[in-house]
Amino acid sequence: MKSRQFTGVAGVHFVASRLNFLCFHAVPTTRNVGGPDLLVSSPDGFQSLTIQVKTTRLALRTRGGRGKEKKTYELQWDVGPKSRKLNNPNLWFAFVDLKEFQGIPDIYFVPSKVVFAYFYHRSWSRFRYHPLLAEVERYKNENGWKRLKKALK
Repeated sequence: MKSRQFTGVAGVHFVASRLNFLCFHAVPTTRNVGGPDLLVSSPDGFQSLTIQVKTTRLALRTRGGRGKEKKTYELQWDVGPKSRKLNNPNLWFAFVDLKEFQGIPDIYFVPSKVVFAYFYHRSWSRFRYHPLLAEVERYKNENGWKRLKKALK
């Protein structure tokens, strides 16, 4: 059984566990209730932010031929009609690529203003966030954690 809900829950808990490992307070919110997926605060509790988690089993997309001729091109996540309109300095998106758990999943921490601008300028993309690899590399894993840490200081 490959349920989207289970994929989403896996992403939320994966992000929360990584944040807890880095000594941040990260608490998942109640599922199926509007609002963010995670509430996060600094270790002393004085700085906080919210995270909207978007998870996919496999985000990487290729183009340009078959076999070895294929080149990695972009990543893709479903965002939904409500999330694409969110723009708040205290809201971040965690885009999780589970990579079918063939290795450690990748997390891209992207400020909501970046996601909002993406959809504002691309009305044709509807509810899928599909940035080019070069566009999101600065938000991937360690780069993203550094940005998030800075926002919580």
